Amino acid sequence: MLDVAKALDRSALYTTKWLGLELGAQTRMEVEADRYIVNGAFETVRFQDLLDGFIKKFVLCPDCGNPETVLRVTSKKQIEQKCKACGYVGQIPLIHRLTTYIINNPPNAVKGKGKGKPSKEERRAAKNARNKGGSQGDVCLTWAGF
Repeated sequence: MLDVAKALDRSALYTTKWLGLELGAQTRMEVEADRYIVNGAFETVRFQDLLDGFIKKFVLCPDCGNPETVLRVTSKKQIEQKCKACGYVGQIPLIHRLTTYIINNPPNAVKGKGKGKPSKEERRAAKNARNKGGSQGDVCLTWAGF
């Protein structure tokens, strides 16, 4: 599931949830252990057909058909799809139950395994480290005029 999700540039949570919803099966997702389980016995052809449906609705650009799209949840609880290839920007219809899951688990948060923005404590610690001389990984660049 991780390989498929990576190839689609989507979260494995979304693809697993999609399959579970379409098959009417329970899913169990353990992000920390990289385990994504859809309960039941299904044929691979069925999985492929369902995955093609996911790709059509949530990956391919409706304008040019390229898979180079990015999802973003707007402040109005809409899912915006932007194509990197042609510049298309549109909203995904909120018809499927997966859209509710995507809104509740935005792409930015799930891409980094549950980590979105750094917490307030993490930002403060980074600021303090910079103020106290930085960390060991700091690089100093100088410019020499010609």
